[in-house]
Amino acid sequence: MLGAGAAKAQFSISKVAPDKITAPIKKDTVRNISSTFENQYFSEAKYLAEKRRIRKERNTVSLDAGLTLNQTIFDNWERGGQNTFSGRETFLFKHVYTLDKFSFDYSFDARYGMSNIEGETFKNEDLFIFHAGTSWKMSKNWSYGATVNFQSQFTKGYKSMTEHILVSDFMAPGILDIGGGITYKHLKEALEINISPVAGRMTFVLNDSLSSVGAHGVPAGEKQLSTLGSSVRLNFEKAFWKDKFKYRTYIYTFTNYGDRTTVQFDNTLEYKLGKLFSISAFVSTYFDKLATTPYNRPLQFNYVFGFGLTYNYRNK
Repeated sequence: MLGAGAAKAQFSISKVAPDKITAPIKKDTVRNISSTFENQYFSEAKYLAEKRRIRKERNTVSLDAGLTLNQTIFDNWERGGQNTFSGRETFLFKHVYTLDKFSFDYSFDARYGMSNIEGETFKNEDLFIFHAGTSWKMSKNWSYGATVNFQSQFTKGYKSMTEHILVSDFMAPGILDIGGGITYKHLKEALEINISPVAGRMTFVLNDSLSSVGAHGVPAGEKQLSTLGSSVRLNFEKAFWKDKFKYRTYIYTFTNYGDRTTVQFDNTLEYKLGKLFSISAFVSTYFDKLATTPYNRPLQFNYVFGFGLTYNYRNK
């Protein structure tokens, strides 16, 4: 049932000398790890901080806003008087972007006031001015470039509370000034003077009723008048007495190559009472020989004194 057999095998090992080996011998090529190892990585927090620093360095932003309210009430008052309530809002925003020798700036200045006397409401102040300019620095204080100024009012204006005669409206007038020239900027004080030897002014009267009577120097029946001349604009702002007082002035003058010169001179003096309250005085002077005024005088004045809320912001 069972069977078994024997199996036999034979093998031998030969000795080979190293000099007779045909396979190539390779040296170890693994590089040594340096003892100094620098780990480079991206930090989002560091990137955002650097981005904010550059943005703040190149951009200068300021904002001034105010609200003034006044109320006078008489009740069984022997000497007489009228109950009055008035409000005035002011808004001024400025932004300057600077990159090496190039700079771009723009600002928006707006004022609006309303009065209510014995239930009758009328507008007593309405103006906004938009300015934009580009410049390229020539020297330490001087640069050359171009400026654009546009001003108008928000709503319709009437001669007085009792005389409901339309005298102004949005874009009636609307004044657009474009000029090219040189600009002086003081390095330490907030003083800027722009001189435009060549400037153009376009006066718009888009209201049909005002256009038909030739209002604001535009010929009757026309909607726009263009003139060529020169302009000068000055902006100055100064804070003093531990920054409690602030004085701001704005001068803009345009002279055409004919017989018309217009000058706008605004002055604001503000005294801060804490962080939210202030006392302010505003005086505006406007000169225009061709303007139709109640007393037929070319020089016009506007005075405003008030107490109210104020808000100021500066990023630098």
